[in-house]
Amino acid sequence: MVMERFVKNISTMIYGVLVILFLTNSIILGFHGVIVVLTAIITSNFDIQIGLFLFEIMLLFLSFVALFFFKSINKFRIFLLIVLLILQLVCFKFSFYIPRVNNAIEINACIDIGGVWDNATNNCIRN
Repeated sequence: MVMERFVKNISTMIYGVLVILFLTNSIILGFHGVIVVLTAIITSNFDIQIGLFLFEIMLLFLSFVALFFFKSINKFRIFLLIVLLILQLVCFKFSFYIPRVNNAIEINACIDIGGVWDNATNNCIRN
C-alpha cells in the first residue's frame, strides 16, 4: 500500500518534470522556428525545406498535446514523453544541417551583429 503510493508519487513527479522539460524545449524550438520563418519570408528564401521543418515542429507539438488525451497508464506516457523529448532535441540539432534553415539562421546572425547579408556571395559583410 505504502510502496504503491510511493511509486505512483514518483511516477507523477517524473511525468511533471518531463512535461516541464518538453514545454521548455517547445518554447526554444518554437522561437527558433519563428526566427527561421520570418527570416526566410523577409529574404524570399521560403521553400520546401523550411516548410518541412515547420511541419516537423508542429507535428512534435501536436503529438505532445495528443499525449494528454491519450488514455493509457502513466508509465507508457512517461515513455512517450521521453521519445518526444529525444525527437525534439534531434530536430533542433539537425535543423542546423538543413541548407535553407541554416542559411536563414546565418542571415539572422549576420543582421544581429550589425552586418549586411550579401545574396550574391552568401556571406555576411560586416561594417
